[in-house]
Amino acid sequence: MRLVSLFLLALVVAFGACNNDAEENSLYTGRETQYNLLEGSYLETTTSGSITVKERTDKSVEIQLLMEGTLNGAIHPVHLHYGSLQDDGLVAEFLNNLEDAGDNRSQSITLLTKLSDGTSVTFDQFLNMDGSIKVHFEEDGALKDVILGATNIGTNYRMADIGSIEDITLCNSKTE
Repeated sequence: MRLVSLFLLALVVAFGACNNDAEENSLYTGRETQYNLLEGSYLETTTSGSITVKERTDKSVEIQLLMEGTLNGAIHPVHLHYGSLQDDGLVAEFLNNLEDAGDNRSQSITLLTKLSDGTSVTFDQFLNMDGSIKVHFEEDGALKDVILGATNIGTNYRMADIGSIEDITLCNSKTE
């Protein structure tokens, strides 16, 4: 009897795990791309990170940002800009802040369906966007122009074109 109970418990656990995987997989189409972040200009720490962009079955775009080397407890603004890192591009959309995930790591997940001007965004449009993403040290204050990490996205993703963080223009925090 005890063996049967253990077997049934194992089946329930296995079915629940499979069900969670199926639920997770049903959120995404399987299409995704990844961008590496160029290390920022904050001299107190060395940062690294990546951005994973996934197409969801509801046609929204999920932007997952993970960064290492951030300060514990810190919150960092993330901006999606029109134009490359070398342009003074307007903000296309304010993404969710990068927040402390412990162990000098921060993360952010943003579901993107529209830009600040109301333009709809699909995964294919994101891949073909003339844009860039910048992670700031803080929203306001003396360190607001300090970039912790940045990358060109879409048609601009050519990191070899950027020599160093000094080649990146300051953030224009205005939207159209």
